[in-house]
Amino acid sequence: MTTPWDPAPANPPADDTDAAPVTGPTTEPTPPAGSPAGRPPVPPAFRPPVAPPGVPSTSPGWTPPSTAPATPVPPSSAPTPPEGMPRFVGAASAPPAPGAPVAAAPPLRTESPTYWSTGSVPPTPPPASPESLAGSPRRGRGWVVVVAVIAALALLTAGYLGRDAVDHNAKSSSIAGADTSTTTGPTNTTPLVPATGDEPVVAVAKALSPAVVQIQTTEGLGSGVVYDASGLIVTNQHVVGTASTVQVNLADGTKLQGSVQGADASSDIAVVKIDPSGKTLTVAKLADGAPAVGSIAVAIGSPFGLTGTVTAGVVSAVDRPVENERNVSVNMIQTDAPINPGNSGGALANRNAEVIGINAEIYSQSGENNGIGFAIPIQTAKTIADEITSGKITSANPVQRASLGVSIQVSPTGDAGAYVANVVSGSAADKAGLQAGDLIVGLDGQAITSPDQLSKAIGSAKPGDKITLQVQRGGKTSDITATLGTAGN
Repeated sequence: MTTPWDPAPANPPADDTDAAPVTGPTTEPTPPAGSPAGRPPVPPAFRPPVAPPGVPSTSPGWTPPSTAPATPVPPSSAPTPPEGMPRFVGAASAPPAPGAPVAAAPPLRTESPTYWSTGSVPPTPPPASPESLAGSPRRGRGWVVVVAVIAALALLTAGYLGRDAVDHNAKSSSIAGADTSTTTGPTNTTPLVPATGDEPVVAVAKALSPAVVQIQTTEGLGSGVVYDASGLIVTNQHVVGTASTVQVNLADGTKLQGSVQGADASSDIAVVKIDPSGKTLTVAKLADGAPAVGSIAVAIGSPFGLTGTVTAGVVSAVDRPVENERNVSVNMIQTDAPINPGNSGGALANRNAEVIGINAEIYSQSGENNGIGFAIPIQTAKTIADEITSGKITSANPVQRASLGVSIQVSPTGDAGAYVANVVSGSAADKAGLQAGDLIVGLDGQAITSPDQLSKAIGSAKPGDKITLQVQRGGKTSDITATLGTAGN
């Protein structure tokens, strides 16, 4: 698998600021040790000291216990995070020191709880009255029983009424998309997706996996898709390389020798043929039309040699121009289904298990999956495969594709168009007088608003075609005529 872009600079070091302790002043004093976090300490019951029976309170032999405040406890040296700022500890952070305070979650109420500052004494509550302490425990018991019975009956009645209301609502609403919202006015609800047994990806894997094979050469391995019962397999040219024979490993474990029928480097498509040897091959169904952006995409292949691997995602974009190893721009399907080295040549399928593309390239900073993969549309791949098997495309007569000979990108100033970053010496662009820094804003009178649009237009042309480019340079727009060359030359 090729990676069309160079790696980007190394990732910056991980930010561990979330794990740093809070050093600012707190808005609340620290609660004394032992008090529950987030709640004020409950002061103990307090009464004036009473002399023992028979000892007058004025007796010189008895001294009432001291009511002086307890010795202040020095506050903890560890800072307390302010309320509402939870502390997050990352996986790379060191564990907290023994005994370190843990910040409590902010209280649910908006008012701030009251804390007694270290060394303070809570206010003295009034002494309990003898009448309240000497009250009869039997007083009012009958009324309590009556109230409890009435409350229980009320709860049972409410429960039955509530259940009847729920049952009524359940019976009056339909499962298939009924509007159960409490809003007034016209509303739309999303339709339910009917369950049809297998999940879509499961169904695709069961149906298509037997038609996907592993292709092994002396230089490495990749994948392929059986598309004809005679034993024809479509794959990438960069999978077979320069080999004339390869080993094909079927999904059931059978190992067969395959012969390379031909390859087209400009489109990165190759065809391998195997002799089924009496086996009935499973042939993949090929999709007819282009996939819709956002539709399910299932990739099947042998990443890193792991045969029969299934990954899934969606179609991220279509007609995405991507340059291959031969600097030829091919309009591809972009997907976020994980594609890794070894997936090349394998299938990208829709939810109906139809092959929509042949996985070919990835955009990556590490050489592995970054969520941006590219597949050659199956219509393109099948057309090239048929030309290979019919003899129209051979090593001596490869496919001829047009080339302008420029490297283009988005304009650094954000202007619409295709910004020329580099001009290949001796190319069609060089001969026409294009320069690095030019902004191509039109082709044959049609507006060019992005590099992708220009690449697509060049890809649909043929070598030798003359085109007229509208180019901005130095604040002026002028026409430049170029005769397209042949890619790879």
